[in-house]
Amino acid sequence: MRVTKDSEVRKNELIAAAEKLFSANGIANTAVSAIVKEVNVAQGLFYYYFKSKDDVIDAIVEKYEKQFAQTLNKDLMMNSYEEDLDKFIANVTKAFNDLWTNFDEDKLETIINKSLKQTKQEASKIFQAILEEGVAEEKIELQDPKIYADIIISGISDLIYQGLTQANQIKDVVEELLANKRRD
Repeated sequence: MRVTKDSEVRKNELIAAAEKLFSANGIANTAVSAIVKEVNVAQGLFYYYFKSKDDVIDAIVEKYEKQFAQTLNKDLMMNSYEEDLDKFIANVTKAFNDLWTNFDEDKLETIINKSLKQTKQEASKIFQAILEEGVAEEKIELQDPKIYADIIISGISDLIYQGLTQANQIKDVVEELLANKRRD
């Protein structure tokens, strides 16, 4: 008997199956036929939702980008520079840690590269706004907050990848980097 499901439910099942199989077998070793077999649907249904395997990869990346953004923005209310900086560093540490934890680097390199590029851009935009807030409040003096944001976010991501996952340690590093830019 044929089971009819809501369009979004079915699409999410295909995404989940693809992610599971990509993690187990690698992207290159996972055929569309294996994905549809996992969900027990016809191959044509896959192509109803996705043009190719690359499209389902993009859907997985988008899923993680949304999770990353939710974690990143949690409780950021644009209070004072110091409060936002503290909360942002805690959030970005958790968000990058979650991202690195979810992926097997050897099997999911394509997804990692796409996700990492997007998440770093998102984090840099938010961090730039916090740095600009610090400049406006005359707490720090920076010529180009965007460059500082890009460099520091890349550094945070790399530190977490290397195993430094404690927000307070990362906060200390960021504060040390910004220390000579403080206005007294």
